[in-house]
Amino acid sequence: MSQFSERLTTFVEATGFSIYQLSKKARIDRSTIHKVMVGERVPSADFYKKLCRALSLTPFEKRELDDLFKMAKIGDKVYYRRNSVKRLVEELAGNTYAPTEDVSGREYKAFPALDRGTQVIEGKNDINSVIIDVINDEIYHREAPHLAIALDFDHQFVYEYLYNAFVCAAGTVDIEHFIYLEKETSRNDAIQKNLRHLQYILSFSLCGRDGYHPYYSYTNADPAQAVTTFLPYFIITNRHVLKLSRSFKTAILYDDASIVEFYQQAADRLCRGLPKLTRRAEHIEDMYGWTRENLGDASLEPHPCLSLCLSGPRIEALVQPDIPGREAVCALAGEVYGPYHRGEKPLSRSFFSPEGLSAFMETGRICYFPESVVRCCRPEERKDFLREILAAVEGGETAFTLVDSDKFRTPLNVEIIKADEQQVIVQRFSEDSRQLNAVFIDEPGICEAFTDFFDYLPDSDLTQDREVLINLLKSYL
Repeated sequence: MSQFSERLTTFVEATGFSIYQLSKKARIDRSTIHKVMVGERVPSADFYKKLCRALSLTPFEKRELDDLFKMAKIGDKVYYRRNSVKRLVEELAGNTYAPTEDVSGREYKAFPALDRGTQVIEGKNDINSVIIDVINDEIYHREAPHLAIALDFDHQFVYEYLYNAFVCAAGTVDIEHFIYLEKETSRNDAIQKNLRHLQYILSFSLCGRDGYHPYYSYTNADPAQAVTTFLPYFIITNRHVLKLSRSFKTAILYDDASIVEFYQQAADRLCRGLPKLTRRAEHIEDMYGWTRENLGDASLEPHPCLSLCLSGPRIEALVQPDIPGREAVCALAGEVYGPYHRGEKPLSRSFFSPEGLSAFMETGRICYFPESVVRCCRPEERKDFLREILAAVEGGETAFTLVDSDKFRTPLNVEIIKADEQQVIVQRFSEDSRQLNAVFIDEPGICEAFTDFFDYLPDSDLTQDREVLINLLKSYL
């Protein structure tokens, strides 16, 4: 029996109805009810609705059974994968490790030299204390701070502290981060674990600071390249090596120069042999999501994609007059957006929220361009854009999809682009709209999860129907 059939049986038994009585009340076939209850069949959506009405479920019971029904329809793996992507997107609305206070003005003592170059530390509290001291020693007392770290994300306190120090440091801090991923994503928990890792990694990758480099290795990787070379967790700095047990109950700290050099060289070899989980965009074509091929297959963004509306004259009017290389920027934008504006290419799917559209109409900010590159749209320009989008939707264009904010909370400062089946792009915009940070993700399991989620969204209960979208657009005009 599935979880759905087991829970359904519990609800049926709670009513005191026989299957015959229930079938008469719901006006559905009793043999099908029996097959559903014993797990031999997953009911149709219409059959399920009639059955739920007859059971008189409370709102909480209905939500619980709805989730189990979805799981039974699509399978455990797909259900958990989609929920994990949804949760990740909703977490991106904020910053997982947003600094709680400015630590840049504090003074930290240098870590004293160790007797005989080594020290054994026992107990979680003492280990946490030494980790913080090693991080502080490196970031605040070395000319070119550099850390190589492999540590389970269960130790959130360490990552939270490291993030605060990283974003508040006066200069650049280089972090080489080694991450374990699950390669066998057919297990329900594997892709969930990978996506939880990604949530934390994106906080570092999108914070606007240079120097963070996340490398990944699969848990069943070739031992010659596996992170477990370091038995199994570690922090390596310019002055220290801290090796930690998996249980986090024992650690060994070294400051002997020859030992530190040995582990530094080993970490360098790992960097050369392992792929990066996220890669920061370096060029304007990458940073603004422009390619000469297309704008990606689909985007989850704050407001509707404006590709349809960006004609050559509009681009000329919107691009700031004093940016370096303005002529090249306008030419590139015209080359990319022209085919969409002229109807020569189909539009990419654009998923957006009512809140994001409201923010655009209030501020005129085009979310995926910093104001240093593209000015805010004037009130009448905003309405012109919406008129063109409304005409397209009323004419049958299906590229624009409104998210149901009551069921799916999407961020107002992040855009997620499904570039193709092998790449996902995540962009975060600063609060003052002056800076945009973008990273690329190529890891196959994560890309597969996002691809499935984008394919699922249009017909899911997380989005609104066409009439709701039309009425919302008209409300601004």
